[in-house]
Amino acid sequence: MSRFATLLLLATVAASSSRAQAPEKACADPIPKDCKNVKFLGEDKGCACFACNPGTKERKVVCTKNEDDKKTLRKLQEQPPPVTPAPEPRGAR
Repeated sequence: MSRFATLLLLATVAASSSRAQAPEKACADPIPKDCKNVKFLGEDKGCACFACNPGTKERKVVCTKNEDDKKTLRKLQEQPPPVTPAPEPRGAR
């Protein structure tokens, strides 16, 4: 086995053992009060993640296993973003 292959094998084993020892994230984030619209990011092992207020400075990622919170966030996902009226063209009056 070449020296490079040995180093690669050691790096792979070290990386996999550190991941196995990492504690699992709680997946119980509260829904921010200022969450107006939502983008669904994905779900894994019952933990669903959403981006609240995507595309804004107030963007926050919320991950939860709570079914009621998932329903609340999905309802926010279905709402269209607020519509800002277009300004009147100059001289329209």
